[in-house]
Amino acid sequence: QAIAISPDDNYAYLGNLLGRSLSLYDLKNPSSSFNGSSKTIALDGVPYSITLGPDITLALRPQGVVNSASYDTAAVVPGSLVSIFGTFPFVPSTSSTSTPWPLTLAGISVTFDGIPAPLYFVSASQLNVQVPWEIAGKTEATIAVTQSGFNSVSQKVSIASAGPGVFQYGNSQGVVVDALSGELLTSSRPGTAGLTYLTIYCTGLGLVSNQPRTGA
Repeated sequence: QAIAISPDDNYAYLGNLLGRSLSLYDLKNPSSSFNGSSKTIALDGVPYSITLGPDITLALRPQGVVNSASYDTAAVVPGSLVSIFGTFPFVPSTSSTSTPWPLTLAGISVTFDGIPAPLYFVSASQLNVQVPWEIAGKTEATIAVTQSGFNSVSQKVSIASAGPGVFQYGNSQGVVVDALSGELLTSSRPGTAGLTYLTIYCTGLGLVSNQPRTGA
């Protein structure tokens, strides 16, 4: 289980707790090496012998910011859902369970040009967030990912007014349902031309009328 602690020496550590052994990584000084070092700390009054492990650096994958439905890397769209791929050390897989989505989830926060982005899902390799509506009108923005308030990494992305992507399942089958019955439309349960009303699950449509607030 991942754990974050702040010992008396004012270091901020992130690590894995297994039994009474705790491997830690210094978040304030991610470039520092602690191989072979050891410490003893107390958690809930119980002393733990720990080994400080190798460096693990927060990082974003090149072109790792994509449309969550189409995985298109060309640009992101205000209000849309995007997936951010990279290395986010020891972040447990966590999903938001209510709306509005939180601005910090499992110690992770994301901003677009300093504007906080609501988070739906985070893990050690992927973050799913909503692009803030407030960046509409820009052509470029800087995404910054911060972990536990200490370590941060950024990347520039292009902004587009629209870039639709349809969510899919199976063999590239779009998530399209009968708007009245809620049934998923498939080759064995197709819609009827002129009769079936469709609900299409997608993102990246751009600005909308009656725009909801970011994260709602």
